[in-house]
Amino acid sequence: LGEKAVTHGKKIIGLNPGASWPAKMWSWEKYAALADRLIDDHNADILVIQGPGQGTLAQQVADTMKHSPIIVDYLPIRQVTALINRCAVFVSNDSGPMHIAAAVETPTVGIFGPSDAEIWFPYSESNDCYSIKPDVPFCCGKDFCTEPVSCITTIGVDEVIHLVRKAMDGSP
Repeated sequence: LGEKAVTHGKKIIGLNPGASWPAKMWSWEKYAALADRLIDDHNADILVIQGPGQGTLAQQVADTMKHSPIIVDYLPIRQVTALINRCAVFVSNDSGPMHIAAAVETPTVGIFGPSDAEIWFPYSESNDCYSIKPDVPFCCGKDFCTEPVSCITTIGVDEVIHLVRKAMDGSP
């Protein structure tokens, strides 16, 4: 964190815009808007975590923002776990880092598209873990969406902000 110029005493909020399936990824534009709002509302340092091969995605988030986030290069699992553990809240698509955040008891917001949050997010709001899934009648459940509009695109930034505030406040 010292190498990345994280400000001592500021809240650290982690974001993971990547996922193993394209259909599980909330847009980088929405992650950028979310990050800017969190900086404006909480004066936080934003860490953009990336998995292998996701450097372009992390850079797209940063390039779209009006503020400057801290892009965290791909790290071994122990180091990324330590970073996630330092976060006031961690927002992630349905992916490994989301589960790491819940495991180390970092308040977590999981964003779901085609995978079922009721199966893949076995965490509790009483532990400051929240999931958001699209409110659509049909979701294809595929790696690449077969519908004209991906179900995950219906999730708005305001909905995620609401859950981030709940997670940070510790109030279900």
